[in-house]
Amino acid sequence: MWVCVLTDIIMSAIMLIFMDKILLAGASSYTCEYTETYLTIIVMSVPFMLISNCYSNVIRAEGQSVRAMMGQLLSNLLNVLLDPIMILLLGWNAAGASVATVIGNVLEPVITYTSLSAESPHSACGWGRLYSLCWATVLGPVSVTVSKMSFASL
Repeated sequence: MWVCVLTDIIMSAIMLIFMDKILLAGASSYTCEYTETYLTIIVMSVPFMLISNCYSNVIRAEGQSVRAMMGQLLSNLLNVLLDPIMILLLGWNAAGASVATVIGNVLEPVITYTSLSAESPHSACGWGRLYSLCWATVLGPVSVTVSKMSFASL
């Protein structure tokens, strides 16, 4: 799990440092300000997404894909419910959408951890196996992301 957090710190720093170049990849002059606001706020929730991904993959590896899906489903449902409230009622625009997403992303690892610790054989066998599974979960997406970024810059 700590590998997830460390990876997030590195990826978030890279994202914030190269924000201007990322925005040039697809944001128009009209949407650039909204996109920058959205991405800056979303960066704060990336550790929660990675931790939740680690827990969900352990649950899926146990053959309990429905339990793993419930954390994603409930957090996405919360995001869908909060979006109109924060965008339209509070008038926060893109910042409201990103705050709603952050709230959903913070809730997801809580749900998946609760599900993992409730019925998982991994909760009884210690954190070593969970740590190694989380490392594999992080290494795959990070390597794909880095390769996509390097090929996109060619």
